[in-house]
Order: sequence, then C-alpha cells, then structure tokens
Amino acid sequence: MLGRITVALETPDATAAAHALWQHRLWGGARAPREVDVDSRGARPSPDWIERFAGTGDTVAAYFDEAAEHRLVMRADGYVDAAFDFEGGPAEVVGLLSELPFRVASFKTLHAQWRTRGPLFYRAPGFGGHHLRHGWACAFQGSGHRFLVSRRWLDQDCWRLHHGPNDTTLVQFHDLDLDASTALQQAKPAHLRMGITDEGGYLQEPYVYDKDI
Repeated sequence: MLGRITVALETPDATAAAHALWQHRLWGGARAPREVDVDSRGARPSPDWIERFAGTGDTVAAYFDEAAEHRLVMRADGYVDAAFDFEGGPAEVVGLLSELPFRVASFKTLHAQWRTRGPLFYRAPGFGGHHLRHGWACAFQGSGHRFLVSRRWLDQDCWRLHHGPNDTTLVQFHDLDLDASTALQQAKPAHLRMGITDEGGYLQEPYVYDKDI
C-alpha cells in the first residue's frame, strides 16, 4: 500500500486532467479546497474552482491542508502536480491513471531519506520539465510512449511493468515494502535506464545534442 502519492503529469489538457483527478474525490471528499492561488495571489475557494480559474494564470494551485502537503496544481504549459492520500498499490494506481488524459507521469520517492542530506541523499535522474525526479515509478499513456527510443525499451528486467486501459503503462522501479536503503539499491539501475542519462532510453524534448562525437 502506498499511503501517499505525489505525481506530476505531462498532459495535452491540464484542465481536463485536473478535473478528472478532482472528480475522484482524492482529498478526503472535500467540497472545496482550503486555499486557491492564481500565480501566487489568493483567490476565493469554491467547489467549481477549476472551471472558475483555469486559464486565468500560468499556475492555478489548490491546497487542502495548512501545510500545503495535499494539493492539486494546474500549469499553463501542460503539467498537473498532485499530492493526495491513496490506499492502494500499483494495480490501483494504473487503474486511476488510465482514466486521466496524460502522456508521461513521474512519481516522487516514498523515502524522505533520499531527499534529505545524509547517507542516503540521492539526486535521481528524471524527465526534465516540471516532472519530479524519479522515485518509485513513472508512467506513459498513448503517444507518451514515443518519448522512449522504442517501446521495446520497456522490456527490461530492472523494473516491473503494470498495464491498464487506454494504453497506459506503469513502470515500477522498486518493491514497495523495502527499507529506504534497499529500495535505493534496487531503483538506481532502473532510474538510469529511464532517465536523461547516457544509459537512458528516454528522449527529452527539446532534444539535447552532444557535439563531442
């Protein structure tokens, strides 16, 4: 069981993706956010906050707790950032993703030790843009698979694949019941092969060229 999910979605329609997440009532059934910001300026929360504020700024953010740990954020450049409690595993995650319009998704690590200075601090590779650095998984849907050098790149034994409707693929980088250190050892090779690295098969757009050939 995951307990908490933080995900960044690269999507052709940020408003539609945010609305689909909102309809799943992932924030404790809240009828309205605790706080709404449009380009860091406060706005009045309401149940129809997405319809009211979509397109009114570069970033429209809804927060559902005082610490802003539970959130739903729309970006005008085609990203949605969401953090919410989730009582399920990879199968339930891929089921949720299959109902959202997105191309590429990135998930934050489940282990805080990877993100804080200490023996397990780790600067993971990722997809660039507004994506999260690699954590426990990533995902692709439909045309998002074209960011890979080939769909055959997914057929490797350094990760576990979960498939869902609407051509949705979840790539799991490590077992979920591992401690932070063991999870990191398991995930690192997968992160390299799915990152913007010399070993990776993900094609960042715009492309990054190397002239030292």
